[in-house]
Amino acid sequence: MGRVLVDTNVLIRYFKDDEPFASLIESAEEVVIHPVVYAEYISGLDELTKMGKALRKQIKDFLDAPVVTLASVTSVTSNYYAKIYRHLKKIGKMIPQNDIWLAASAFENGYEIISHDAHFRYIPMLNLSQMP
Repeated sequence: MGRVLVDTNVLIRYFKDDEPFASLIESAEEVVIHPVVYAEYISGLDELTKMGKALRKQIKDFLDAPVVTLASVTSVTSNYYAKIYRHLKKIGKMIPQNDIWLAASAFENGYEIISHDAHFRYIPMLNLSQMP
């Protein structure tokens, strides 16, 4: 597997050692975490609990791995976002805004998105691996 952009729902399953998520991510040439995915993930963690602290360390260690990259958001990303947004609005199939950001980064950088979310199918020519 090449360069994959991992959606939050897949990242959560990966950290639970859920197959086939673990092997899928571990077989990737490069694993990309978008800033919105990182934000969604850490937003669900309670910093005051032992479990929350452990999960924060887990994501930090994951981001430090040599094959893991944190995506950048550029003006080019924003242009892709706008095109995708207009397309979705035109066809009447709006999806969560954070997922539009993922799709925009995927187009800009040639990433394959890995997600559970079927709504990514509304974006033509998106390189998508939908997980069950």
